[in-house]
Amino acid sequence: MNESKTDIVHFSSRFRPSPESVSVAIGNQVVESSSHARNLGCIMDRHLMMKEHVAAVCRSAMIAIRTIGQIRQYLTTQATQALVHAFITSRLDNNNSLLFGLPQNLISQLQRIQNTAARIVNKVPRKQDISKSLKQLHWLPVEKRIIFKILVITFKSIQGKSPSYIASMINTYQPSRSLRSSNKNLLVVPSATSHTHSVVAPTLWNSLPLSLRSHSSPSSFPGRERTGFSVGLVLSSYRILSDSVEDFNLKC
Repeated sequence: MNESKTDIVHFSSRFRPSPESVSVAIGNQVVESSSHARNLGCIMDRHLMMKEHVAAVCRSAMIAIRTIGQIRQYLTTQATQALVHAFITSRLDNNNSLLFGLPQNLISQLQRIQNTAARIVNKVPRKQDISKSLKQLHWLPVEKRIIFKILVITFKSIQGKSPSYIASMINTYQPSRSLRSSNKNLLVVPSATSHTHSVVAPTLWNSLPLSLRSHSSPSSFPGRERTGFSVGLVLSSYRILSDSVEDFNLKC
């Protein structure tokens, strides 16, 4: 119905041979396959390497960074931080759960965007280390934000507060006989090596401390406990990758 917005992508593994061009006839029109296509704001290439998506996020975020930088001298720190969250952080967080397991060179591109945004907010010179500013702003590094998003989605799925198609991807671990692991609120990890949500979510959830996994029981969740869960989840996001902010590559 709209030729300019009609794309066809043939997804395949980059390690296996695949046809370079696939065409589909729709009525009197023949639509040729594209190397990538946009779906719900996410750009997916035919090998699902997410390079086009990362490049598009970096381009749009840099435009916002330049614009905010031009008026930074007229803004307060609080106002600048609000603009950064609206036009930069929101782009980094959009669909970021799909970026889990990407090569470090792609994650570092997004991390440089976050570093530059932090420099604008706190007026940090380019040659100065940005780690302290990220701590002061309470910003998780990009790789940790991805893990945090997946864990939040998993928690909502366990609580029954997520769509059914997401909740159906995870299953509670229920051994056939009484074991010490029966009361540890674990999830079943499928025997697969892919980075799908049904594999990644249980793996990350089972890596959390028992004190956090114990919140998965259905009950009312008061505000103070909810805050405590979020703080604990942030701290655990660091432990899961077994490194600290100082070890993480935060320098531009």
